[in-house]
Amino acid sequence: MAKAATDEQLQLRRRARRRLIGALALVTLIAVVLPWILESEPKQSDQEISIQIPSSADSGTFTSRVVPGRTRETSDAGGDASAPTPAAVKPKPAREAE
Repeated sequence: MAKAATDEQLQLRRRARRRLIGALALVTLIAVVLPWILESEPKQSDQEISIQIPSSADSGTFTSRVVPGRTRETSDAGGDASAPTPAAVKPKPAREAE
């Protein structure tokens, strides 16, 4: 048969059980409280921001403000650096499902 546990062994088991229960309580507390503390909504600003988008009919024709850059071909050949770059290739329209 199994030997009877001594007083010292019983005391060690009680301490281990208390530590385990304390650790579980602490982990549970952290798992519940920490996300609650860290999950805060961003503060709303009191300022109202107005965005105005001009309509295309009011502006007339579109003028690009982009300055053409140098291409590798013109810079390597010693050509005119201020020459405009080739027009961008337009993507092909996607085929519709048949």
